[in-house]
Amino acid sequence: MKIKAIHLSNFGSYEGSNTISLENSDSEKRVVVIGGKNGAGKTTLFTALQICLYGHHTFGFKSAGKQYFREIYNLLNNQVRLDDQASAHIEVVFEQVTDTEEALFEVKRAWTWPSGDIVESLSVIQDGEQLNEEELAALQPEKIIVGLQCSGHAGFDGDG
Repeated sequence: MKIKAIHLSNFGSYEGSNTISLENSDSEKRVVVIGGKNGAGKTTLFTALQICLYGHHTFGFKSAGKQYFREIYNLLNNQVRLDDQASAHIEVVFEQVTDTEEALFEVKRAWTWPSGDIVESLSVIQDGEQLNEEELAALQPEKIIVGLQCSGHAGFDGDG
């Protein structure tokens, strides 16, 4: 998996629309270091990446129920959380080899809370084509998206 960009909107400390580009034209430079002061949003960025790709599984929940949506609500940006017309989303753009072919994926998980109850939507685009419900059901993220399941152990988090 090669992450090209992460888009965050109203998630955690990321108010409004924020894009973090991880593209690099120099093939010799394959390591990305994300640093910053405490509270700058480093851990939020990694949490957002996991939630976007794994949804409720990020927290170990079997389904997207009340506990999951409570976790999501707590991760929404404080400035927009009380606005029931607002929305939040995380989008991850990455390249992945599937069946010996390289594919470009755009995964977007979005939330609205029009009456206080959070509503989640998931969109997956593969090589410019929106996947339908059947294709999404057949998609096995644990086989396609590798490397993040151990992300809690993959880097140094100086906050904790």
